[in-house]
Amino acid sequence: TTAAQQVVLSIRQAYYSARAAQANVEAAQRAVDASRENVRVTGARVRVGSSPQFDLLQAQVQLAQSEQVLTQARTGLVQGQQTLAATLVVPLSTTFTLETPTSLPQVPSDVDALIQKALETRPEVVAALASERAAQAAIDLAASGLRPNITITGGPQIQTSDPTNRDVVNFAGTITLTLAILDGGLTDAKVAEARARLAQSKVSEEQTRQQVELDVRNAYLALGNAADVLRSALTAQAAAAEALRIANVRFQAGVGTQLEVVTAVQNSATADSNVVQAAFQYFLAAAQLDRAVGVQVEIF
Repeated sequence: TTAAQQVVLSIRQAYYSARAAQANVEAAQRAVDASRENVRVTGARVRVGSSPQFDLLQAQVQLAQSEQVLTQARTGLVQGQQTLAATLVVPLSTTFTLETPTSLPQVPSDVDALIQKALETRPEVVAALASERAAQAAIDLAASGLRPNITITGGPQIQTSDPTNRDVVNFAGTITLTLAILDGGLTDAKVAEARARLAQSKVSEEQTRQQVELDVRNAYLALGNAADVLRSALTAQAAAAEALRIANVRFQAGVGTQLEVVTAVQNSATADSNVVQAAFQYFLAAAQLDRAVGVQVEIF
């Protein structure tokens, strides 16, 4: 039913949100680890006179900021877990182990097949077709007012003046034909009203079909866009991680600056956050496509 599909969508939204919160914690932890390593390396360079004290202060500020982000991410994870528990109607203290997918998404190639599937499975379409069939049946029922009505009755009869005689049994039957010649236009009015309702049902059914098709097409486009954004975010994440590695190597070798490392750490953290958000939007779009089609769509 539509209500059941909405419940499933709500659960999936809560699950993906909790998983995104978990990924935010992991990304924030990576930023803290990178900042701590930067503090360690910078401190060593300050002690041997290779870097000024200001560089160490910069590294320590960045570490403190990264730790604040991690604290906020952990709070968000707790909230996400609680929201998921509430959606599933289980104790709010329940802790979930959330799996992280490793494969890149593949958007279904045949949107027309998805539309056809939706027209076959969406409860709204099924209900609209049932309403149209009922309206057609109502026309036949209304038109029956001027049709001949045949009544057949029959049964055994005992005709005797002797109540002790039980052998005299006759069978009699009656066939009655009733034909309405005039009914003051009542039947015609009922038929006209039923035909109008049928026409309205057909319009409603067509509107429902168009809305279902629009839902599928919009969800399909959103999924394709989200998949492209996720791929781009993953590419940027890999580039940012490599830039951070190079910045650390250059700084440790004395040919790079502290600013390069700080910037690289910030860029890497931003790239991680973008991947988390893009992944959340992708899986949410996948859930909405499932809702639009009426069944789960294979996307991996």
